Amino acid sequence: HMETQLVNLDAISALTTLDLELKNINDLVTHVIDSRHTLATSHNLGLTQELSPDLPLILIDEVKLNAALSHLLDNALVYTPAGARITVRTTFQQGTIQIAVTDTGIGIAPKHITNIFDLFYRVDSARPLNTGGVGLGLTIARLVAEAHDGSLAVNSMLGQGSTFTI
Repeated sequence: HMETQLVNLDAISALTTLDLELKNINDLVTHVIDSRHTLATSHNLGLTQELSPDLPLILIDEVKLNAALSHLLDNALVYTPAGARITVRTTFQQGTIQIAVTDTGIGIAPKHITNIFDLFYRVDSARPLNTGGVGLGLTIARLVAEAHDGSLAVNSMLGQGSTFTI
């Protein structure tokens, strides 16, 4: 677990340089979803993707964007109760590609929304570190989105779930 957190810290320091390649975002999303299907099934969670067929190829750092999307999906897997569902959706609107991870999980209280992307911020600080992160995943996802001239936003309601959109 500590090794994973050290890799996350290293990922933050490596954001200053991007290795850009022309890629299809849908291929990236499919890869991340496929890598989490067994985990979702073991937690009795539905995991689906809704991919826009009209996405243009864009320059991305596939490794870093994969890490950002993985952090968002991993959080959804942790905070969504058994029997619920998670959907990853791509859209292309007004020249902008969006990747949205929507869950029907526990949601986030409004008082935490403004801080969840801050380095080392944890909504549930009483949760043991060996069952969760140290507050790096959402920071990494935000920094990766910004490094790609994008952003990371959240829309959440307690008891109804959350949508994180790159």
